[in-house]
Amino acid sequence: MVAEPPHLCRVQSATRALCRSAGFSESAVFQAVIGVTDFAYGQYLGSDRPVDIDLSALRHPDGLELRAEIAGPEAPARVSFPFAL
Repeated sequence: MVAEPPHLCRVQSATRALCRSAGFSESAVFQAVIGVTDFAYGQYLGSDRPVDIDLSALRHPDGLELRAEIAGPEAPARVSFPFAL
């Protein structure tokens, strides 16, 4: 959950842990952390309340994918980061 800017550190830590456990390269982990941080911060700034972020890592035959999603009262916000193997 991002309720204030310091909470972004927890989002970054969770992203790193998930990506490393899924077998992402360190370069991909770095790129994923930056992407998810930008996404989470943008959603936080656009909201007048805390935002919950769900992360998932998927393995595809040709690579890995990190997904971040924020469910909201309207359409949910989603972002996907594909990484080739």
